[in-house]
Amino acid sequence: MPPVVLPALIGLMSMIWIDRADPVNRLLWTGAALCIVAVIFLTIGWFVPANTGFSSRSLPLDQVSGKLDTWLRLHNIRIALAVATSALGVWACNR
Repeated sequence: MPPVVLPALIGLMSMIWIDRADPVNRLLWTGAALCIVAVIFLTIGWFVPANTGFSSRSLPLDQVSGKLDTWLRLHNIRIALAVATSALGVWACNR
């Protein structure tokens, strides 16, 4: 996990606390936090083991193509969640 994740989570939790009186902003910040938590779970739960399997060459050759297709689909979801995190944060800041 990149070292910037912990400060990002601390910042998101801080903004949820700071904007707790504004229900819309609190919802936006909470949505951003949920998206980044989903990215973390996807990364730790699927990408780390998958990448380890690829790099150690422990995956049977006939499964590599399917695993790479799944990797790419989940990676696109991970990117969308990260973009949603940023968009929700920008939206909350500009309200």
